[in-house]
Amino acid sequence: DASIAGLAGRIVKKIADADALIQTLQDAAVLDGKAIKLQISSFDIMALVEEVCVDLPLLGQPVNILGERIEGHWCRTALKRALENLVTRARKHGKRSGPITVRVTRDGEQMGLSIHNHGPAIAGEDMARLFDPPVHAEEIAVKGWNLGLPYVRSVAESHGGAMAVDSGETSGTTFTLHVPVDARAYAAA
Repeated sequence: DASIAGLAGRIVKKIADADALIQTLQDAAVLDGKAIKLQISSFDIMALVEEVCVDLPLLGQPVNILGERIEGHWCRTALKRALENLVTRARKHGKRSGPITVRVTRDGEQMGLSIHNHGPAIAGEDMARLFDPPVHAEEIAVKGWNLGLPYVRSVAESHGGAMAVDSGETSGTTFTLHVPVDARAYAAA
């Protein structure tokens, strides 16, 4: 049955994703301000977004994927881990009834990858520390290991880009990763 084969394939892929998550945790634990070693390849960022978001409706989370297909030169593994982290965070902290919106944009030679959820605003004191190296989860209102966002910021910076966050009570929260469309110059950095 094709549907069973498809499900089995997705299960195997999720096991690989779990392995990648473990690698992300290891990377985040040893980063300490260092750039991530990038393995640059050419790919369509929208295809990566679709791959990461394919199972969200099955998990009961509506998702909107907007934007354009952009072929660029990035580290696929690092961007996938960063996107998975941000989508997981949006699921965890957003309203289940509101969709997660993932948007891909291009502004000249820059690519923007935004993840938005409808949910409570991030408190000002937590906002100031979101991208700081790991701290004890008990010290902040947003519970977790706090390894993911420093890793995501490191991915952006390793690609020659930056991270931004916007959060408000009525607007929800949006994390945006801005990187050059061609990050090959940063692979050796």
